[in-house]
Amino acid sequence: MSYNNLISSQVDNAFTLLGDLVVSVTFKERESGDYDFATQSFSSSTETSTTIKAIVLNTKREPEDYTKEEIEVIIKSKDVTDISLYDEIVIGSKTYSISSFEDVSGFILQITAVGG
Repeated sequence: MSYNNLISSQVDNAFTLLGDLVVSVTFKERESGDYDFATQSFSSSTETSTTIKAIVLNTKREPEDYTKEEIEVIIKSKDVTDISLYDEIVIGSKTYSISSFEDVSGFILQITAVGG
């Protein structure tokens, strides 16, 4: 067994062992469509989404503005083909805009999002 396969299977095991700390996160794809210059309107395609298991690492609010919340989550890299296609995540009833993401190890993606 290669080290890549070994590490990948251990990441899967970690997500399984963490049980109820793992939450379902819906990733909403960036809206695409066409702009009609004649009518000056934008016609968008249907929005697509993917639900992925994630672990919430951190949630923080700034004292100046309690309506905004910054959240950090990690997902398995193999669960999403191209993270740059997504611009929002939904956890429970809260929607967050993805502000940054980092491929931590080739096996885990850490995502920072803002919303609330």
